[in-house]
Amino acid sequence: MGNVIVSSTTRTPFDNGSNWGSVVAPSISRTRIVSPEYTFTDDFEGVRDNTFWEGATSATYGAAATQDAGYAGGKVMSFLYEANGAQFPDSWAEQRMRFPACIQLEMSYRIFVPANYVHPAGAGGNNKVLAIWGGTYGTSASNVSCVVEGIFEGSGVSGSIPDLGIGYDGTNFGHSRFDPSTDTDKIYLTQDGNWHEIGVYFVLPEAPGAYGKYELWLDDTLILSTDWDLAIADAAGGTPTSQQIGYSTRGNFLDQAYLLGWANSGFAADTTFYVDDFSLRTRSTSVGSTT
Repeated sequence: MGNVIVSSTTRTPFDNGSNWGSVVAPSISRTRIVSPEYTFTDDFEGVRDNTFWEGATSATYGAAATQDAGYAGGKVMSFLYEANGAQFPDSWAEQRMRFPACIQLEMSYRIFVPANYVHPAGAGGNNKVLAIWGGTYGTSASNVSCVVEGIFEGSGVSGSIPDLGIGYDGTNFGHSRFDPSTDTDKIYLTQDGNWHEIGVYFVLPEAPGAYGKYELWLDDTLILSTDWDLAIADAAGGTPTSQQIGYSTRGNFLDQAYLLGWANSGFAADTTFYVDDFSLRTRSTSVGSTT
């Protein structure tokens, strides 16, 4: 894999975020499945599909986007993190989903980050953004799992830095990310008040000895990839991220996910996110071509 563009800088594989390229690489397009075998979309305008959407905590289907006056997108799914809720000082808002077992997945959705969003200083707490897994939930309990979290570390950080937590067949590889003191890419910006698009590409290996890949995109910019061999904070054995998505002997498939999730940092004020225009495209029988 050659240099990849991240914001206005380049990084190479094995770069831990402290080394920055001086030449901007050509722009790359988001990875998309050409011929999906399963597709699910939801604009939250109609009736909730309970065969897809499962349990929810502080998530409301078909809500009005009241924080964004004049929003032309209609109804949304809202996620309320209470400042002093039952989990205080933590907070929790989550929507789970279940879909046919697959080995290749492409997901996208629009997300509104509220104008009062602040990841409390000093709370490096892993605030969940998105989880995708197969089998039983849990990094060690699942067949295979990848969780995206937002963390806050270092002075002057103006938002939440994206972080990956990967596991398969009982091994928890811990947290992997770029160096928070130098990384300029954020999954959420402080006091943002704007809509963004999150995109995910997740593919499993088709045979033992091979490795899969996970990509996280924000507004069509690739901000995390397991191919980059991210710095590992507390992984088992220091395994490179490019080798963390292995073939699962427990069951080599993905079939569940949730949006947002537990916020270990909590919030000083009620904080509500919106999600709209959700899309999931998968393949179950073989890994198909991508663009």
